[in-house]
Amino acid sequence: MDKNNKLIRKDEQLPVVAIAGRPNVGKSTLFNRLLHKRRAITDPTPGVTRDAVFVDTEILGRPLRLVDTGGFKLDREQDSPEAELDRIVVERTLDVIKKADLIVLLFEAGELKGEDEEFIALLRPYQKKLLAAVNKTEGGRREAEAWNFLSFGFEKVYMISAEHGDNIRDLQEAIVERLSEREKGEERREQRAESKEQGAEKVILYGKLRGSGSGRRLVLRWRLRGCLFCR
Repeated sequence: MDKNNKLIRKDEQLPVVAIAGRPNVGKSTLFNRLLHKRRAITDPTPGVTRDAVFVDTEILGRPLRLVDTGGFKLDREQDSPEAELDRIVVERTLDVIKKADLIVLLFEAGELKGEDEEFIALLRPYQKKLLAAVNKTEGGRREAEAWNFLSFGFEKVYMISAEHGDNIRDLQEAIVERLSEREKGEERREQRAESKEQGAEKVILYGKLRGSGSGRRLVLRWRLRGCLFCR
């Protein structure tokens, strides 16, 4: 079984929160900060964290599965000894992103890089479950430039410092709130689907009991006035 399929399954009860971003923006540092302990490797060299790291934890009392995605390099050398490894890492990271309930898309304070724009475009299909954060803004450092990320359509951008802990509480609260909103939305969709299914079953049943002609009239009256037998 593939590692990602083993660790992220749709029948799991724990929601999955994935930290994604280009290399060297501080994903592993944020991962360790949210865990309150060191589990992921941190290194200034881009791409050191090759494989995803999964840990079951809690954020503000909310149980979840936190994922530090691998060293995702969009700008990769072709036909190099590392090209195949890079391709596998990219595939695994995209699989994690696809299955995650929430994605924390992490940027680095400073000038916007072309790779940042590529990453935003790549994750646009998942924008409903994206939460954007700009790292390395300790003490308000380079916040003015960081606000430029709002131009990409993010509802809000969180200015944080994973290393120093600045505004981490705000990010934690946002994670918990977004997970709660997502769960409530899923519950509403399930309730609507169940209601439609029950309604369809009743229409079929009443049509059979009353005969084909009565059944057709009943369907019309059902649609116009609601269930006649439920009042």
